[in-house]
Amino acid sequence: MINVQELMSTQLYTLYPHQTLHDAHDLMTEHKIRHIPIVDEDNLFIGLLTQRDLLAVSVSTFADISNSERDELETGIPLSEVITYDVIVAQETTSLLDAARFMLETKHGCLPVVNAKGELKGILTEADFVNLAIVLLEKMQA
Repeated sequence: MINVQELMSTQLYTLYPHQTLHDAHDLMTEHKIRHIPIVDEDNLFIGLLTQRDLLAVSVSTFADISNSERDELETGIPLSEVITYDVIVAQETTSLLDAARFMLETKHGCLPVVNAKGELKGILTEADFVNLAIVLLEKMQA
């Protein structure tokens, strides 16, 4: 059985709950990611901020304000006020097939992976499955 640990991304980009929407926006833009796990100082998983969450609470680009005003507004909103706390997570030993089925059925774009202590160990995303599909398709063509 292949488990989540074998496919999950371990290069994690995380933020703390006291950081701001501005920090999240910058991190997503810089690393071209759509999901940010939120952790505490001990790397315990607290919640998740998705690109959709960020868009829902951000000031519209159609608003009649300057970029500096938009940045100032986003800098004043801590992530603790906008993140999703009730997040389904996987263990490192979770079956990859079970994780894939869960993500497809629930339309979740990612699945944070934690150990028994609740420490964030990785994140499984749709992109990880696309990369797996590419590898398998290339092997089938060879």
